[in-house]
Amino acid sequence: MNAYFKDPDCAGTFSVLREENPDGFVLANVNATASVDNVWRAVELLRADALQIHVNTAQETAMPEGDRSFAAWPGQIEKIAAAVDIPVIVKEVGNGLSRQTVQLLGTLGVAAADVSGRGGTDFARIENGRRQEGEYAFLHGWGQSAPACLLDASGTGLPLLASGGVRGPWTPPAPWRWARSRSARPGSSCAPSWTAASPP
Repeated sequence: MNAYFKDPDCAGTFSVLREENPDGFVLANVNATASVDNVWRAVELLRADALQIHVNTAQETAMPEGDRSFAAWPGQIEKIAAAVDIPVIVKEVGNGLSRQTVQLLGTLGVAAADVSGRGGTDFARIENGRRQEGEYAFLHGWGQSAPACLLDASGTGLPLLASGGVRGPWTPPAPWRWARSRSARPGSSCAPSWTAASPP
């Protein structure tokens, strides 16, 4: 939602999602450097049911104008998770999350991790295509597959999702779901309350 943070006049291009889908499940998506104020702007604009923070080191590395330092990400994720009252999901963008990373996320107050392994959209390839020399081609296809990530991170205690990247006939069952009940936070009519539920 960086476009909205930079130019509030484009708010309608985002809020239309909720207008057209008033009872649907909507996630606001921000990067790991977003300020808490901007996170709240995104959540309120979309009347979001959950917040998704994407982490994308390979994409940022290949992106000509991308970030080169990621040390502040864990601390900022923890601040965001503590500041909002909806579930926070940390999502990779197509390179996978290791067991160690999932364990770290479990200490930061997030509700779930989306391992999003390789095999779907290759953002490092897309960003490298913007470079004249294409010098980051070594990152094309880099990372762990979603099934490998699920196996690697099982038993960490943090609920896992695996979006994208699964192309075979076998798809692992989701190890979690959310039981949803609407209860407004003071001053808002849109925030749900959540409880973890056992798999069906």
